[in-house]
Amino acid sequence: MARQEQRDEIRGAAAAAPPVARSLSALLKELARAPAVRPGSWEGALRPGAAIGRFELVREIGRGGFGIVWEARDTELGRSVAFKAVRLETRVAAREERLLREAELAARLSHPNIVTLHDAGRSEHGPYLILELLRGETLAERLQAGELPLREAVRIAAEVAKGVAHAHGQGVIHRDLKPANVFLCEDGQVKVLDLGLAHAFGQRKVDGGTVEYMAPEQRRGAPEDERTDVFALGAILHRLLAGSPARGEGRARVAALEVPDAPALGELVGRMLEVDPVKRPRDLGEVLGALTVLQRDLERPERADAPAPRPRPRRRLARVRRRLAGRAGALVLASAIAAVAVVAAVAASPAVREHLLGFARRPALPDEKLVAVLPFRQVGGSRSDEAFSAGLVELVTNKLRQLEQLRSSLRVVSPSDVLKEKVASAKEARSAFGATLAVTGSVHWDRDRVVVAADLVDARTLLVVAARDVEAPRADAAALQRALVERVAEMLEIELGPEAGRSAFADPPPAPGAYEFYLEGRGYLQRYDRAENLDSAVAVFDQALARDPAYALAHAGKAEAFLRRYDLTKDARFLEQARASGRRAIELDERLAPVQLTMGLVHAASGDHASAIRSFERALELEPASADAYRELARAYDAAGRTQEAEATYRRAIQLRPSSWAAYKDLGVFYNRHERLTEALPLFQRVVQLTPDNYAGYANLGGLYLRLGLHDEAAAALERSLSLRPTAQAHANLGAVYFYEGRFRDAVPAYREAVRLGRSDARVWGALADSERWSGLAEDAARDYRQAIALLEKELAVDPRSAEPWSRLAIHEAALGERDKAAASIGKALRLAPGDGLVLFRSALVKADAGDTERALDAVRAALEAGYPREFIRNAPPLALLGRDPRFRALVDRKEPAVSNPK
Repeated sequence: MARQEQRDEIRGAAAAAPPVARSLSALLKELARAPAVRPGSWEGALRPGAAIGRFELVREIGRGGFGIVWEARDTELGRSVAFKAVRLETRVAAREERLLREAELAARLSHPNIVTLHDAGRSEHGPYLILELLRGETLAERLQAGELPLREAVRIAAEVAKGVAHAHGQGVIHRDLKPANVFLCEDGQVKVLDLGLAHAFGQRKVDGGTVEYMAPEQRRGAPEDERTDVFALGAILHRLLAGSPARGEGRARVAALEVPDAPALGELVGRMLEVDPVKRPRDLGEVLGALTVLQRDLERPERADAPAPRPRPRRRLARVRRRLAGRAGALVLASAIAAVAVVAAVAASPAVREHLLGFARRPALPDEKLVAVLPFRQVGGSRSDEAFSAGLVELVTNKLRQLEQLRSSLRVVSPSDVLKEKVASAKEARSAFGATLAVTGSVHWDRDRVVVAADLVDARTLLVVAARDVEAPRADAAALQRALVERVAEMLEIELGPEAGRSAFADPPPAPGAYEFYLEGRGYLQRYDRAENLDSAVAVFDQALARDPAYALAHAGKAEAFLRRYDLTKDARFLEQARASGRRAIELDERLAPVQLTMGLVHAASGDHASAIRSFERALELEPASADAYRELARAYDAAGRTQEAEATYRRAIQLRPSSWAAYKDLGVFYNRHERLTEALPLFQRVVQLTPDNYAGYANLGGLYLRLGLHDEAAAALERSLSLRPTAQAHANLGAVYFYEGRFRDAVPAYREAVRLGRSDARVWGALADSERWSGLAEDAARDYRQAIALLEKELAVDPRSAEPWSRLAIHEAALGERDKAAASIGKALRLAPGDGLVLFRSALVKADAGDTERALDAVRAALEAGYPREFIRNAPPLALLGRDPRFRALVDRKEPAVSNPK
């Protein structure tokens, strides 16, 4: 059969799709909304003669993890059917749109090799499916009775391939293909069971169940596609040919099978069982083509003049099967024999060459590799093991970032950004950062060893494009990290030459045992939003230091943990502890960039901007390509009032990484903060050009449009951001759009949602209170102003030299009628930043609330001269009374700016 004919057979249209898809869709939607069905609730209802709807139960014919199957009689149609009572251990996973869509597609499948689904429904005992009644046995039951002839094994595999390939053509993946889901009918027909439905009803394969038929990416929790079913069928073939399942944990399970009568079949199975999905046959159509050729060869009659084949004693066949089950030396020999046979076959047959040697090519990686390394899934292990894994991922990410200066096409997302945005999937990485690639994986813990399984996922297609495993003793964390960096670099097609190796592995090794605790501490820091995790981080850093008191990185880790505690509590004692640990790290080894960066952050939190600048400059000397050091240095310059140097630093970061959206964003935020709005606009537009699915980019762009008075453009950008991912920032900015349009009651729920997503932000609390105030919700407004004031007072207790929080404190106090406090607070802000447009605008609000019209007008004039946007002044509710004054109208109604934006 020609290739196109095979494809036509696979995808051939069925006579008519059964009218069950709509009922199944309704059932799944109902179950998604309903409480979970109690496990085992079907047990008392399933008995001979019981009537469930129009179906009368006759006898039980099978059961499994997905459900219990009975023969039943359809009393309306007068036919025998299979009644499958579905088990639901948890709430139905079908609430997810993708799974619901797949279940609906599965209900429409109609193919001779797929069991027909007639109907779906729900009784008081739970959901059920009505399927065609099959007579025969499962492949699992048949294998218990003995081995199958080679021809029969190949025929069954080909029939399964036909059915599942048809499903793939309709967008349905089985995900649980195994002998128990292959049915051998009495008339010789082969049927695939539970195609796409077990998954839709929330039943996933678990370790210890059908693990020998699970593809490695399933066990890792990585994205699945058609090649997942290719692996499962390969595992079934291995069971049929070798007499035992393919074994192996996290590595290639079999190189090739020695099948004396069909050596090419062994090669095919070896390809189907590849750990890396891209090395498997690209789809079951390719597998079916190979099996079809093999079937012809096996069924070809012998020539009359050919010598009779030598009989093979049964004991020899058994010996072959024992070799297949696991001897490495025999596998190598078998692989060589199979290779010779395949070469001979290729020379003789173009069809074999097409179907057997059509190795799947690895998809090309993008030219610009923007990579996000995501948290790895844990398999086994304790809380401390989980922290160790999180630390391992962070440090591997940082090692890859060090390679950016040697590979211009490589950009790696900061691990802190991944954490901050809580990104856990390749799809989310594309949405949050515009990532083109994501590294995902899992960590498997054993008594004395750890296995890390890593996948490289194309964030655009969500397909796995490469996979690697790393195994090391638990006690040798440094070797594990190095091997993992090397394997990830290999997947990214980065060659670690001598220079790259020195860049990635230059850190001095600590004393034995210290590095493991250091990794664990870094992992606890990943969850810095909880005080107990920070306490655990300090404790394990102390354990690292007990093994190596001179371990500078562990002291720096303690400093960061104390700094995080300070950020949570604003308790100055933690800031002093952070300073002490940071100084000790500097004393021990001031040549480490992470040590200098941490010390700079401590100085910045203390308001010591000059010292922070020196630390960040030193960090850049040690690691010239550090994006974090550039960003923090620019912020420190800005906080110290050295705005020209801040701008130059942001621009150097862009020159270093012209394709980095983050660098453009940082400079845009800087311009926005300094009222240079027209300069900020093209930078934020550049961000969304570089990363069209970046929700943060659209949120920033929407906020800037708002400041420019372009409300329609702002709303469109913010709605786009929220469609990609709901965030506090986008909700707050959308609330601001409503606020400045005078739609205060619409602004309240937007700000409340922003508060829910980011409760510690004093800005959002204040904005919510403003919206409530002007909506007439006086009590709510007073409560939320108090919350904003409490947060600001904590912030100012640590750094009283920052003008912006003093100005915010003043307008909240003025709104509460606390005029004396408000006057004192705005006075401090004006003394600290007398020419700042935002501070001057807020001074106008304070004066207006106090009824001081003349001084309010003076402040408005000064704010405009400093470049503050007329749009915000014109629409600020506290200034409404000034609107009656012609002097105010003359100021805010001018078409041209009061002065050009400062450079």
